Amino acid sequence: MNYRDEQLGNKSAVLLNVGGGRYYLMLPTNDTSMDDYFQVRNLYETVSQQSSNTPDDRTVDIGKTHISLKFHYETYTIPDQIDVYYKNKQIFTSGCAGTEGERITSIALTDSETSLRVKVTPNCAGTSSTGWNYRVECPFDNMICKSGTCSCDSKMKPSEQINPPTVNGCGSGDGFFTNFFVSPIGKLWNFTTICDVHDRCYGTCNTPKSVCDKTFFNQMLLSCDTRPIGIQALCAADAFLFYAGVLLGGTGPFFDAQGESCWCDPNIILLSSIKKENDLYA
Repeated sequence: MNYRDEQLGNKSAVLLNVGGGRYYLMLPTNDTSMDDYFQVRNLYETVSQQSSNTPDDRTVDIGKTHISLKFHYETYTIPDQIDVYYKNKQIFTSGCAGTEGERITSIALTDSETSLRVKVTPNCAGTSSTGWNYRVECPFDNMICKSGTCSCDSKMKPSEQINPPTVNGCGSGDGFFTNFFVSPIGKLWNFTTICDVHDRCYGTCNTPKSVCDKTFFNQMLLSCDTRPIGIQALCAADAFLFYAGVLLGGTGPFFDAQGESCWCDPNIILLSSIKKENDLYA
């Protein structure tokens, strides 16, 4: 059955007959015309090669930016090394190890690039033929951000903090306005630490944006009060400009920070799963 959900849009469901009762179970569909948030690049990909120590190096297209991911990996008993790169920068390494079971780490896409590079160095200890697998777990678009708050699905359930917030001082990015206006003024009045606190607040799950912005303004004013009386008004004026900036232009960065740091458990998919099994186990 296809139906329209007022908050989630076009959806599909299946009718189950259980114990004499009928239940509709909401399901995703791989038809994006019916389920516009079911965006899959490689739903399940398996690679197998017997008795091989061939390195594996591939790109996994997530298809989204500013998002939290869970990276599952296993190298069994014979040591292998799995490295993950984002924008040519290593963001995770397993080290040369045999995990003897699945391990999970959280990572995040924190910029406009949508792809990860995953490099596997099999049999890194130089022993016998090996085996390994990894998979990238990605949430659906079930984090709803509106009116300055983010929560999970239509029931507004709290999200889980899986990545620490990131900070970048005063300003956003490396643009002209940041480099020649926002950042210098922040350094002039010693606002940089306060800007970092504001960044951390934006990346703290389930925190309303308004709380972060008001705290930001109050901390800047308190800092201005420690200045000589003759320049306190100038400091406060710049504090107000910074406050106005986050009120008017901070919604996008707030939603991005929540997406990079927070996780919603319902409706998850396996975006990519890569597997090579050659290890011998007891």
